Amino acid sequence: TNAFTNIPVERLQGMEPRTRTDVRAILRRRDGTLWAGTYGGGIAQVGTQAGWQQLWPEIKVGQAPAKPAAEASDLKVFSVSEGLADGRAWALYEDADEAVWIGTENGLTRMVTSKASTPNAQPRFTTFRREHGLFENLVNQILEDDYGNLWLSGLRGIHRVSRADLNSVADGPAKRVHCVTFGISDGKVSAETNGENQPAGCKTDDGQLWFPTVRGVVMIDPRELKL
Repeated sequence: TNAFTNIPVERLQGMEPRTRTDVRAILRRRDGTLWAGTYGGGIAQVGTQAGWQQLWPEIKVGQAPAKPAAEASDLKVFSVSEGLADGRAWALYEDADEAVWIGTENGLTRMVTSKASTPNAQPRFTTFRREHGLFENLVNQILEDDYGNLWLSGLRGIHRVSRADLNSVADGPAKRVHCVTFGISDGKVSAETNGENQPAGCKTDDGQLWFPTVRGVVMIDPRELKL
């Protein structure tokens, strides 16, 4: 069958051999590009779905490529040296303004590329941690509600922060965000959520947010919160 194709991510340029093959998250952006979050190698972008298929046209199910694939100019890797919070990228989310939010082991990162930029322009990265108002640094999942808030799941709870507040810190002049944390005292059986793989949560059509925890699943209905 030709229904399955293995993509050898170890061929991505710039990733360390021991960390680049373990993909934990994947995102297809509105511009058609595909992005992968890895365990230790940062995030990787390839031009389009067709770009993958052009790079490795002969790969079959369960087989390594018969010969090395050509490198692609639109294959890019971004990690800590480019501004990513951590090389372990657990969650990827693109908002309505086409900014990409990356949940990592050590912070939340916003990645933006100016729409007026040239095709080879480098994205701009901004990282948020506890010193910027977050309750904790680890981010397992990123969901956005219908009111412009990002919900970040972690080891110490589920945290709500306004996307506008985050942008205000990233673009100035604000220094900190207002973060509201929900844990056991708010009705959760466990504060710790599961993650390190995507999806570690989902948003349903009615706006409810669902997250896996170490003691079951928790559902949050933002419409019922008056904070």
